[in-house]
Amino acid sequence: MIDKIPPHAIESEKIILGCCMAFKDTSIEVVSELPPEAFYNVQHGVIYNSICRITQDGKVPDMFTVLNDLNGQITDPAELMALTNFVTTDKNIMQHVLMVKEKYILREYIRASDTLSKIAYSDTLDEVVGFIESNLLNISSASYKREPMHVGTIIENIIERINKIKSKQIELAGVPSGFTSLDRVTGGWSNSDLIIIAARPGVGKTAMALQLAMNTSKLKYPVAFFSLEMSSEQLAGRCISSETEYTNIEIRTAKNINVEKLSSGVSELSWLPFFIDDTANISILELRSKLKKLKHLYGIKVAVVDYLQLMKGERGGNREQEISSISRGLKMIAKELEIPIIALAQLNRGIEARKNKAPMLSDLRESGAIEQDADIVIGLNRPAMNDVSNIDIEGYEINTDSLLIMDFLKHRNGPLATVLFSHNKSMTKISEFDEIDNDAFA
Repeated sequence: MIDKIPPHAIESEKIILGCCMAFKDTSIEVVSELPPEAFYNVQHGVIYNSICRITQDGKVPDMFTVLNDLNGQITDPAELMALTNFVTTDKNIMQHVLMVKEKYILREYIRASDTLSKIAYSDTLDEVVGFIESNLLNISSASYKREPMHVGTIIENIIERINKIKSKQIELAGVPSGFTSLDRVTGGWSNSDLIIIAARPGVGKTAMALQLAMNTSKLKYPVAFFSLEMSSEQLAGRCISSETEYTNIEIRTAKNINVEKLSSGVSELSWLPFFIDDTANISILELRSKLKKLKHLYGIKVAVVDYLQLMKGERGGNREQEISSISRGLKMIAKELEIPIIALAQLNRGIEARKNKAPMLSDLRESGAIEQDADIVIGLNRPAMNDVSNIDIEGYEINTDSLLIMDFLKHRNGPLATVLFSHNKSMTKISEFDEIDNDAFA
């Protein structure tokens, strides 16, 4: 069997080296983009390492400074001269940099796949998955790099968005939640944001997430919902209950169901741009791959993960480190795909020992990294679950029978507000709380 030659771009490597030595300031742009290990030709890598050292010292890497820096590693000046004579302009230098970088990343994938093959023959499935997550995701991240933008361009974009909002071309700066009271606080979910919705079990995390997803998809924004705990059929049943006002029990048992009325009630639901994935124990790598595909095929605008602590993290650390890697990974995906990601999270049991059961940031279970990575952290609370029949909020006496409280515990770009909702638990339906004006709590 003849071994295949790994991907490479020798001509582009020569052009890069020649331009760096022939044209002033070219190396500054190149060195910031291209690591020395990206060069396939060993001798080219040696020369480029020298160019990097000289550039980082604030000097110009011309043929003579490079020859001197190499200190005998290359003794023939004609070799360097041949590279400078190879180029006449540095106009398209970044195209060659991208070419060399692309071939390097392909070689890294080949190297990793060879190692993966060996591991797969001799190790366990967990070790294989751990290798994939710690190696292949890092290689992929190397290929994703946002370019700096001038502040003037960023300001122009903001002003353009403000003008569109004022002229009603768009309603919000971000993706709408479908709840007016909530959108007043957030301005819509912002692209690249990681939003954490946290609560103890049974409070209504999944119900809230499902309602947000349905609302957004009804406004023609495609939504991806990743459920690690409930099956897709269970979630769809909850959607039907919310739309038709049949209870969850009636949906499951078919008791008191008028099929014709049911079919009519879910007709709109059937056509929503709403995609459910119920893969259990999904990893960051799998989630990223699925989301990239969904965004490409259907233009996904927001993703929901139910819930964070059920995801599979990197192997080799304790649970806190594993959760940290998941939290960091979700934020990276949100930035890379430029979509908001809403991730549900469990609060620790310490909240149950307190008299005041309202969630706090310190209640986030297993990792402070969640708080650090998140742009928004929201705590959900149902006072009625704690035998509190009435509460006073800002001078308003409120009955808690169906009350669901959303507290903003962290809001990187907005106010720490409280938003109230009505929660019909039997129908998994959440709606605006209209007994009083929610603006009073913003």
